[in-house]
Amino acid sequence: MLLFAGLGGLFAAAAFFEPFNNEKPYTGQTPDQVVRDHLTMPERLGYAILLRSGYAQVQLYDEGEGTAISLSEQKNRQNIALHLSIASSHPELACLRPDYTVAVADIGGIDIHNLTIAILAAEKYNRSAFERRIEFGLADIILRLTGRLPNFSYGLAQLRPEIARQVLRNELGDALSDRDLLALLDNPCQNARLASQYLEILVKQAGAAKTLEALIAQVARTYNGAVTPTIQGLRYADAVIGAYGLIPSDYVGDPAPSVAADVDIHCLTYEPGAVAFSDATMLKSAMLGSGDAAESEQDKNAPVSKKPVVPPAERDIQLKFSTTDPGPGAYTELLAQRRKLWLVEQLTALGYNRQRISIADIRPEESLSAACGDSESKSDLEPSVEIDVSKPVSEAVAE
Repeated sequence: MLLFAGLGGLFAAAAFFEPFNNEKPYTGQTPDQVVRDHLTMPERLGYAILLRSGYAQVQLYDEGEGTAISLSEQKNRQNIALHLSIASSHPELACLRPDYTVAVADIGGIDIHNLTIAILAAEKYNRSAFERRIEFGLADIILRLTGRLPNFSYGLAQLRPEIARQVLRNELGDALSDRDLLALLDNPCQNARLASQYLEILVKQAGAAKTLEALIAQVARTYNGAVTPTIQGLRYADAVIGAYGLIPSDYVGDPAPSVAADVDIHCLTYEPGAVAFSDATMLKSAMLGSGDAAESEQDKNAPVSKKPVVPPAERDIQLKFSTTDPGPGAYTELLAQRRKLWLVEQLTALGYNRQRISIADIRPEESLSAACGDSESKSDLEPSVEIDVSKPVSEAVAE
């Protein structure tokens, strides 16, 4: 009887406790100053996956002074807030296109770069690095025994082989073997890049959505394979929506590759995994603006005694490629081959003689010329091609 009486007393006492209230005033706040609804459920999930993935960090911020402060400096300060900051660079995100927005009817546009970060954060939250290593190890054993790559989800973005091949088919065709495909998916940078390309496909295939959040939820559920709206699928979509909304809209990560040009030398950089330049006019602008061709365009009224212009067909071009894309050797070699063929075709279309175009490779450890090496936007992951237009007999270099 005493035991039951004690339990009843504890129950009665607990009933009078104040329940947990997320809107309870913080220390130093008065009730009329409390900000209602501090975070929505998607925002809380977004914070969790971004912080857990290492793509973001939080820091105390004095909004009055506009400066970041440490935990020990918060005493006797007003207007203290937590600010979420996205890492300016991360090895896993280095292969993503920084400026990657896709237009969507009735919505405006969706940032594929930021959406990819949100998806990667959700996948990293659900699957640890140890689990991903187990998947690759098991796939390697099955591939050796059967000669076929099992239909698992692999790597950072949890991509299935048929999805990766769907993306690679548009770039390189079906030339990669199962072994090379597994090695490519094992590279976090390339795995993230393939995920971003696949997300663009999903966005373009998505049905009509009235809001950006509805579009992100639809794409996230399709990516996750949640055909029916289960609680796990809903929480996954909410987390992706929250993370996407927390990433600043002007966040673009590392600077995009750009053109560094000299009078006769042009250093152009590829986006990782791309066969052609992202800007179709980049090559044409560089070539038509080089050397004597530029002078002849600017000096149409020059005296007749000016030295004659050497036409493109009579110039020599030597292409030197620096291929630094991450991935297995079979992939990078095939990618370099496709880039060379594409560039030769483009130069031929601009009037240059195919017979005067020679090709050479530069190993990553070799030093590039000053035109490429001094480019401020040049990074270790930016494969480059430098074009030096020369007159007959002179050497012209494209690297």
